[in-house]
Amino acid sequence: MQRTAIVILNYEAYQETETCIDSILGKRLDVTGILVVDNGSKNDSYQHLKQKYEKNTQIKVIKSHKNLGFAKGNNLGIKVAKAIWKVNFILLLNSDTIMIEEDYLEKLFCAYEKGVGVIQTSALRLNGRYTQKNYGNYQLYGLLLDTIKEWCFYHNIYFPDKPGKWRGKKVGPWISGCDIFLTEDYFKVFQGLYPLTFLYGEEYLLAIMLKKAKLEWKLVENAHIVHAESRSTPDNFKEGTRKKQNMMLKTKRHIWLVKLLPLKRLQGIINYGKW
Repeated sequence: MQRTAIVILNYEAYQETETCIDSILGKRLDVTGILVVDNGSKNDSYQHLKQKYEKNTQIKVIKSHKNLGFAKGNNLGIKVAKAIWKVNFILLLNSDTIMIEEDYLEKLFCAYEKGVGVIQTSALRLNGRYTQKNYGNYQLYGLLLDTIKEWCFYHNIYFPDKPGKWRGKKVGPWISGCDIFLTEDYFKVFQGLYPLTFLYGEEYLLAIMLKKAKLEWKLVENAHIVHAESRSTPDNFKEGTRKKQNMMLKTKRHIWLVKLLPLKRLQGIINYGKW
């Protein structure tokens, strides 16, 4: 039986979260429940959302007392959603997304088959363009070049980067993490996202995890969602900021870790918080 919950992470952007939720409620989607995680907002986001949806039994709003970051915040939502509604499929949505299709979930399930761990759709930006596909290096030589490039970028050192087949095998493609549909096949292996990063690189890490678990990542290009890119991201974490560059460099270390760790050790970190 297919039971689906939607998890939305909110950080000081209750207007965008409200727009996202209302766009879902305005569609005839077969959703068991919508769980909103207020991720340590310092404004009145939690109170506002809690009060607005308190009479809707399909919506649950919970609060983390500190900002857990993208992965841990979503993991909290996954854990609570599974406990409340006993779902086996979970759609992770950014708070700055807008649902525009009545048959959105139907298209996701049409693409689902055994062995598929993650499904994503085409994300439309506000300018009408699609979010581009991304790939990540999987072999050690390619990862090394990626790491050197990121380190040089952080320290303002020129790196003559020329992409080519010589980088080796890649993982992907994926789009931004604005919508990530985790299937029951995924939850048979992992109970959440890789929890040791705060922000950025989650899709890359997820792609490597799927590769290790012999699961597939599917893109459904005939299904669409609107993504008001970066509206849910704090200003000091946005493109070009020193904080983002530092986060990206730290993420590279975790990409190496996920690549090199055995699957069982990785499951211990994700599923039980143990090494």
